[in-house]
Amino acid sequence: MILSYNILAQVHLDGHQYLYKDCHPQALDWSYRYTMIMKEIEELRPSVICFQEVEALQYYTTFEPDLNFFGMTKQSQKRIIKIALFFN
Repeated sequence: MILSYNILAQVHLDGHQYLYKDCHPQALDWSYRYTMIMKEIEELRPSVICFQEVEALQYYTTFEPDLNFFGMTKQSQKRIIKIALFFN
């Protein structure tokens, strides 16, 4: 199974709040979004996961350690906003 998510980089959310005026505030909260993403990953156990709009802080403090725990291997671009690919 392959999962792909555009996780909405916080820099884009903060810089273009008018685009998200109709969204529930909880759905825009990073900790809530991250919890829901990880819950789905844990339930589905995909072989490949692709994330778009991953900020470096999110990558190194959340995705990398948490997905390593699931036995996922990483491949990522070295930019401030990343595309991160995890697979097993």
